[in-house]
This record gives sequence, structure tokens and C-alpha cells, in this order.
Amino acid sequence: MVTLTGGSCGVSASAKAVAANVTVIGPSMQGNLNVYPAGSFPPPTAVVNYAQSSTRGNNATIPLNSAGRVAVRCSPTGTSHVVIDVAGYFR
Repeated sequence: MVTLTGGSCGVSASAKAVAANVTVIGPSMQGNLNVYPAGSFPPPTAVVNYAQSSTRGNNATIPLNSAGRVAVRCSPTGTSHVVIDVAGYFR
């Protein structure tokens, strides 16, 4: 889980969603990435689809849970570095 509210990134604790660029760096295998409110089920659509060892990014509006957290999942399996660059938020 990743907390996106409070702290040094300037996202208000009252934020309900963020506008962000999500980038996958060096995935261990081909797949897709889901970013969704922590504690909920992953959505059926991916934020980013990627090939093994690639760097891919996409813009997304990401809903937050009540604690300002999101979960990130590589699917079907594998590992990757992920950057979530928040551009703004919605209350």
C-alpha cells in the first residue's frame, strides 16, 4: 500500500482521488499494472500494460480509500519498480 495524502507531496487529507502519471520501470515479465483504493478489489482494467524489461507510463485518475491509500498490483505475476507522480487531487 502507498499513502498519497498528507506528508511532503502536498495532497490534502480530504482528497478523494488523484490525477497522476503511473510509470512501470524494469518489470521482470510482461503484464499489466493496476492501481486502486487499498482494501478494495482490483479493477478489471489496467493503468499500464508493459513488456518485460521495458519502461512504460500512462496518466490516470486514481481513487483513494478513506485513509488516502492505494494498492498497486503487477498482473499476472512478476515484480517491477513503480513511480506514481501526482499532478493534482480531487476533493
